[in-house]
Amino acid sequence: MSKPFKRVERLGTVRLFNNLAVFIVSENIYFL
Repeated sequence: MSKPFKRVERLGTVRLFNNLAVFIVSENIYFL
């Protein structure tokens, strides 16, 4: 039961990092 939960947690972390990366890239483009 803990395995699927860990998988979902990992997916959420990846999604969070993707959002952060997109935010950083958009901020860099804005400052350029």
